[in-house]
Amino acid sequence: MKLATHNTMSYLSPKQWFLRPLSFLGRCQSIDYRKQYEKGSRAFDLRLYFDKDDNPEFKHGIFRYSAEDLYDVLRFADSHQMAVRILLEIRGNFDRNNEEHRSQAISFYLLCLRFQSTYHNVRLFGGRTTGDGTLIYPFGYSNEPNVIHKYSSTTSFFKSDNRFLRIIDDWWPWLYARLHNRKNIKEYLEGNDTPGYLYIDFINIQ
Repeated sequence: MKLATHNTMSYLSPKQWFLRPLSFLGRCQSIDYRKQYEKGSRAFDLRLYFDKDDNPEFKHGIFRYSAEDLYDVLRFADSHQMAVRILLEIRGNFDRNNEEHRSQAISFYLLCLRFQSTYHNVRLFGGRTTGDGTLIYPFGYSNEPNVIHKYSSTTSFFKSDNRFLRIIDDWWPWLYARLHNRKNIKEYLEGNDTPGYLYIDFINIQ
């Protein structure tokens, strides 16, 4: 397996000024995408949404980030023959009768189509919503790469059914990375020739 970064662009400062003091709650990486590559990432994870003017932005939950370097990221991935997972950041169930959801899906579909026709050295995959995984754009691979997720929002540090403890876990991604990244990297990467990607938070913590 190869390393990959979950929520690759969440090292950016949120666009909403009032959320900047709380940016640590949504931050899953603390170094930029180029340094993530230097630390071993061979797949990125881009979560997209579209503002009221139909411009793409990076998004993680309530945190919105400028996507002015979106094409720089893809050009970098293309030049290094990386994989990139593209997801539409809609939490919960996707509702085809919801006007906003439909509009987001159309914009997302058209952008994915543009990506696929432009970047031929990148393995693009995903094309789904982050909530219920509704497929919006089929990237055309008969089989998506094998992906393992090892970060706080999918694997509880506290290993508890207690909702309060799981909320703490999800709200502080750094904690899980600090305590488990090294073990997970050793378990899933060392001596493992299985094709696929191990997605982690804070790739600089190893």
